Amino acid sequence: RLMCCLTYEYDTYVHLKKGMPKMGKQVQTASGRGKVIRQNAICNRLTVRLEDGVEIETGVDQLKQLMKPSKGKN
Repeated sequence: RLMCCLTYEYDTYVHLKKGMPKMGKQVQTASGRGKVIRQNAICNRLTVRLEDGVEIETGVDQLKQLMKPSKGKN
């Protein structure tokens, strides 16, 4: 039964996870920089392990963008 239900829910989870950083991605939070270790797509929240080892839960909308360095284009 569970697999049957998941078939219907799969597209919803894919849609909800589109705006979320992937597992293992480095992110900047209000508490510092860390790595995404868990996603909660339904609640739009992430668990992040900070560089000091502390794990925090935060909303995706509360993340700060990490800028990739530009390749010298003017």
